[in-house]
Amino acid sequence: FFDNMFIDYIKRKKVVVYGYSKIDKFYKNMLDSINAIVIDDEFTNKKHDVYILDTLEKEVEFVFNEISKLIDNGVDINKIKLANVSDEYLYTIRVFSNLYNIPVAFSDNYIYSAPITKKFLSLLEESRSFFAALEITKVEFDMSNYNNLYIHNALFKISNKYNDLGDYPFDVVFNAVLQEIKQTKLIPQKKKNQIELVNINNNMFENDEYVFLLGFNQGIIPSFFKDDDYISDYLKEKYNLLLSKTVEKNKLEKQSIISSINKIENLTITCKLKSINEEFMISNLANELDYNKIYPLVDYSKIFSSKATELSLAKRLDDFIKYGIKSDELILLYSNFNIDYLSYNNSFTGIDNNK
Repeated sequence: FFDNMFIDYIKRKKVVVYGYSKIDKFYKNMLDSINAIVIDDEFTNKKHDVYILDTLEKEVEFVFNEISKLIDNGVDINKIKLANVSDEYLYTIRVFSNLYNIPVAFSDNYIYSAPITKKFLSLLEESRSFFAALEITKVEFDMSNYNNLYIHNALFKISNKYNDLGDYPFDVVFNAVLQEIKQTKLIPQKKKNQIELVNINNNMFENDEYVFLLGFNQGIIPSFFKDDDYISDYLKEKYNLLLSKTVEKNKLEKQSIISSINKIENLTITCKLKSINEEFMISNLANELDYNKIYPLVDYSKIFSSKATELSLAKRLDDFIKYGIKSDELILLYSNFNIDYLSYNNSFTGIDNNK
């Protein structure tokens, strides 16, 4: 919604925006309308190491072992973050979170399924007013509840983005809002003694925080946008909409990720060469920014999870018995660990009454 009195009030103030790498067309226009001063971040490129692992699973295992080292050396688990984790990593991170007994705050729910979102969309479709939909949901839902407050703020942000498109058919605007809501995740309330999943872009980290940036692969970091928004590049240009086109979004994303990386004091960057059904290339940023490429070997004598080590041995025994693959890791693991491979007990052991 639009409040001329508020705009006039803000124009009489000195507004300075700092801490954001690059600002897209929509927000740049908004800030220009109030004569805001935008101070671009200027950072010297830091030369980081990129740890390259053969598979996604080995990448995650490497990260959890490095996290274990930090915790073993006295680093507070609340100071450790996993950054830009895509959906393909969630299952494997859950597995190693259990194997290493390191809790992670997962954010894999979307705001679209929440009751407050359903109510907002119903009100918006009926009233065709972002202001009315936001105000009514704010009254009807408990804003002291973290989820409701987070979702309402997310809906407010999306509403601001599309509210100025009143000259266009409402059905088009509504569907664009709907598509964006369906792609917006609910970030859970951070609990004590959990590793937080964060977005590295425009995030301010303290100097004593440790950030692990996973999936440093081409097309993933930086993200590569395609012209598949509900409002296409053609329509954005034809109607001179204040929305960034695909080329502009890709340029901004690259600038943003470089700036964000350079701000972090303690950063570990990892990538994979393949997953179960796909092969990957290292991000071009590694060459462009002259990062050191390291291919780490897992030292199984210093693994912090016996369960993870036993599982690794079982998998390599599978490879050897089924496919004749005899790896160096198999020889090392087999000579140092003993598991009951291919043995099991299928007898009924009863049911725990407590469960």
